[in-house]
Amino acid sequence: MAATPATVLLIVKDEAVRKALGHDLEAHGYQVRDTPPEAARHIDWKPSFAYVVATLDSDDTHSLIDELHHRHPAVQFLALVASGQRQLDADALGVDHLTTPATAVNIATALQAMSTRNRSLARGVYDLMQDALRRTGGNKTRAAALLEIHRTVFQRMLKKDPPAR
Repeated sequence: MAATPATVLLIVKDEAVRKALGHDLEAHGYQVRDTPPEAARHIDWKPSFAYVVATLDSDDTHSLIDELHHRHPAVQFLALVASGQRQLDADALGVDHLTTPATAVNIATALQAMSTRNRSLARGVYDLMQDALRRTGGNKTRAAALLEIHRTVFQRMLKKDPPAR
């Protein structure tokens, strides 16, 4: 069983930038959906991992982040902001941020760092199991051996729902 990639919702106003970043983040192993900010409130789909928001220049964007955070509190945010006042706004909103211009490599690195911070022990174990499955091409017996646990224990743990981050 192959691991499901972490999903990211990319909220960027400029369509060309949105598509290019989305393509580059997919190359880093993320499943990406994208939308302009004005349509983000109306999307039913929820990312499993993070929202990446590239416009923090208006009160509307602040209210969008607040609304999405209340709707999906377990999903993390990464804001791409210009230096100066907007960075302070990101701090006030309590979201992780990168100063622009940020490349897909910068974004992927920040998302990776976010994935290992503040996770539960159960989530850490689950992530290790998923990594072992990726490394063994989905072979559960080899993944269990790699983690030095019994095959049936590994399989039983896989049947459980993934824990929240």
